Amino acid sequence: MDPRRQSHALLRPDAIGRPAREGSRSEARRVSRPRIAVIGAGHLGSIHARLLAERTDVRLAGVVDPSPEARRKLIEKLDVSTLSSVEELSDDVEAAIVATPTTSHCKVALALLERGVHIFVEKPIAARSVEARALCRAARRHDRILQVGHSERFNGAWLAAYPFLRDCRHIRASRTSGFPSRSLDVGVVLDLMIHEIDLILSLTDAPVVDLSAHAAVVVGPHEDVVSARIEFADGLVVELESSRVSPWRRRRWEVLTHEGLVEIDFAQPAVSTALAEPSFGAVARQVAHWPYRRRQEFAEQLFRRWMPHRQLPVVPVNAIEREHDEFLAAIRGDGSVTVDGEAACRAVELAERIVAACGEPMRLDGGTATPEKEAA
Repeated sequence: MDPRRQSHALLRPDAIGRPAREGSRSEARRVSRPRIAVIGAGHLGSIHARLLAERTDVRLAGVVDPSPEARRKLIEKLDVSTLSSVEELSDDVEAAIVATPTTSHCKVALALLERGVHIFVEKPIAARSVEARALCRAARRHDRILQVGHSERFNGAWLAAYPFLRDCRHIRASRTSGFPSRSLDVGVVLDLMIHEIDLILSLTDAPVVDLSAHAAVVVGPHEDVVSARIEFADGLVVELESSRVSPWRRRRWEVLTHEGLVEIDFAQPAVSTALAEPSFGAVARQVAHWPYRRRQEFAEQLFRRWMPHRQLPVVPVNAIEREHDEFLAAIRGDGSVTVDGEAACRAVELAERIVAACGEPMRLDGGTATPEKEAA
């Protein structure tokens, strides 16, 4: 379905601006089993619905989707009530998972926030930073939780690698996949690269001092392949590569820190390190002056003695389940969320800068993607 049509179908005109229900956040948090609705019965929405239905600490209030076919497919797999619009939700719904197309995130989530509903919205928080900021303001105004589904924060590989990512100097990140059948309402930067952007911004608070990027359109109308180089004021340099038209599926980082090397494979998931021993620095500065045979011996021992190559243990994690744990705990007042609206806003703002830096994208056929050519 056209994302614009779904956005309007989910919300009737009177949904926007509907006042929040009376009652403070503390009152809502006293509910031991909050009623949660899932908005969107597509791929991710179905996963959210299934996981919530399996929990004993929450009540699944229903799944909303304007498509009769999507609702039919869902109820074939799950014993859950389905609705065609957000307006059909009862007033006792305390929270909602928004898993609609990206271009409808703001409209759907904003209407629910105005009703006083806590929101978990899938990544990215919105298609534009101005929309993302509007959601953050609404969440503050109504004192509601606003969590964003940047699930790689809960990937077992990331959790294992994170303690070794202090003082990163250089990151090379690649995320590629085949052509998707969904998420085509946005380009690859908001679809895939946004994962890297969020993770990187969790490692540094420094401002961007230099940014360059290049893009290609293979299927269109949005960018399908993007490479970007970002330099931060603290000296961190990042090289990003994202493609959703690749026969090779990769989700991998290579990181250089002051302590050594870290490789993260988000797909496996797996993490390996080659961290320098305390005496390595003094020895390394002398290597160039050694005779050839001694340098050979050093090379043979480099990743055994001086920078031992180790595979870290990685505990498998259901990232979405962990996100649900945080969301429910935050609603009850028992903790905060890892990725709040502000963090997600910063990710979208940097994503917009990357897209702008791409300029006019190259087309695989040698032309350029312009509105006039797309229309033709």
